[in-house]
Amino acid sequence: MRDPLTNRIMTARVLLAVALAASFLSSPVLATTRLSADVQPKKIAINENATLRVVLESEGKSLPEPQLPPITDFQVFSSGRNQSITFVNGRLSSSVTHTYVLSPRSAGRFTIGPVHVQIGGVGYATPPMILTVSGTAGPVPSLAAPPAPGGRQDERAAARGSKRHVFITASLDKDTVYVNEPVTYIFRFYNAERLLSSPDYSRPSFTNFWVEDLPPQRKFSTVVDGVAYDVTEIRTALFPTDAGEKTIPAAEVKATVRSLQRPNPQDPFSVFQDPFFGGFGQGEDLHLATDALRLTVRPLPPVSAPLEATGLVGKFSIAAHTDVHSVNVGDPVTVSVTVSGEGNIKSIPSPQVDTIPSVRSFAGGTSEDVGTADYRVQGKKTFDQVFVPQRPGRFDVPSFALTYFDPTRRAYQTARTDSIPITVTGAAADFTIPSFKLAPGQISDLAADVRFLKTDSDHLRRAEDAGLFGSAFWAGHVFPLLGLSVLLGWRRRTLKEAADPVGRKRRRAYRAAVAQLQTVVSALAGPSSGGAVEAVHHALLNYYTDRFNCPAQGQTRAEMRATLKLERIAPAAMAQYFELLDDCDRRRYAPGQDGAEAAELATRARSVLEALETAS
Repeated sequence: MRDPLTNRIMTARVLLAVALAASFLSSPVLATTRLSADVQPKKIAINENATLRVVLESEGKSLPEPQLPPITDFQVFSSGRNQSITFVNGRLSSSVTHTYVLSPRSAGRFTIGPVHVQIGGVGYATPPMILTVSGTAGPVPSLAAPPAPGGRQDERAAARGSKRHVFITASLDKDTVYVNEPVTYIFRFYNAERLLSSPDYSRPSFTNFWVEDLPPQRKFSTVVDGVAYDVTEIRTALFPTDAGEKTIPAAEVKATVRSLQRPNPQDPFSVFQDPFFGGFGQGEDLHLATDALRLTVRPLPPVSAPLEATGLVGKFSIAAHTDVHSVNVGDPVTVSVTVSGEGNIKSIPSPQVDTIPSVRSFAGGTSEDVGTADYRVQGKKTFDQVFVPQRPGRFDVPSFALTYFDPTRRAYQTARTDSIPITVTGAAADFTIPSFKLAPGQISDLAADVRFLKTDSDHLRRAEDAGLFGSAFWAGHVFPLLGLSVLLGWRRRTLKEAADPVGRKRRRAYRAAVAQLQTVVSALAGPSSGGAVEAVHHALLNYYTDRFNCPAQGQTRAEMRATLKLERIAPAAMAQYFELLDDCDRRRYAPGQDGAEAAELATRARSVLEALETAS
């Protein structure tokens, strides 16, 4: 039979094990998380766009951004995020919806890969999605042409200045705006010849502007100087951040057209290069550039008291509502304030509200929904404000106010909500901390057990006997402590990686890309290598996305080069990387390649990735 001291030690061990298990189970690694994605509609025309929605639900207030797969067959535009926060049974959970617009580059049936996210060191992924793009064009929205003066490049002058029937123009729908007032940048690509490659568009560096893409691309036909052109139009909303005379640099396009070289009389087979036989020779590279545009940005007029300067420009309305109008003392009242309108939705500040006596208030979550219908930036932004009454009675949630500048009226406007009456029942809340006191007799009773001494000599051990403090005692305490140290170190490492998903992807980018290339080499058993070349191309883009934390889809070669320059990548390694990307683009559409060529391409890709790793 064990003595009381031994029983207490065993009890302490059990309590320690229970505490460790509770700490491990309460780790965010095991938090409930759900990730889903859906694309609608499933079938679109070549000049239409689809909407991709990614929904992430998990515990906590701050959730990471989902990682989209490489979507090379579409242009991808972010269309805002919507977040809701709930607090139930002492647990804080969030639901975030990310919306993206997909604009197709070509017709076909495409598979959109899984969307990934990592929370608490655990990875989540959605199933792949199918999107079908038909080659038949849908209805084209009728848009008025931009005004001629100021920021427009004349299309007739551009056509006459081009050596071929391929040219580009750039224009602004306004030549004078206020700070934070939207101005639309309109880029157009005119083509009346056969292209041998997809045009490479490098948009200008919009310095000192907020930038918002306006999908989808608009395609139509027009006649310039008697020549019929196919026109592709790309619109971008710009919000100037400061006043002054602004210069928007030139946009550039690289394209390859059919060569006009005549047949060589000494070469009998060169006759088939003549356009009469449909030949196109070796092709001719064109480097096109638009004119630089000028824009005058006026400062906002000074704000007179009691208005507060917010810097918001456009047309907006504000509304507030709550589902609860009668609560008990201490129960929260959540008021949702929604600001909607047309302008820079992401820059809408939190509306102002006056304090209420005997009512505590604090800010809740925010959500935004940005749309680009009719090629205008519009949407809404919602703010949650929580009020906790401390006294019974009746109080009014005061009016929320938002001041903005209306450029059409050239004056400041103030939007206000109506006050909301709230009835509070129950007794006044007591927020004092209670004190605990013990009587002298209670102190004596508690201390009696501590001061208890054993007087029976039969329970005393001899000095030469190890007894309780022998090897079994130290083994029973040292090994649990070592296990606890290992467990805490593993948990700290897991939480550290979960807190830095970007760094984790950067560290694993090279190994992941090499593993994908090795899979390509192992799978080269058949005579066709089209899928292998596509896999090598994806491996190169995935490395760029993971290593430099910048999505490759939707970016031009110039933007990717700028990112690599910021990362201080050696020019030689950059040149090899982009040369290999271009080679992959050519081979993906070139018939009759064997497995040896694809294996050689994968080997080159591995050496190029190794050069990027050592050059960074």
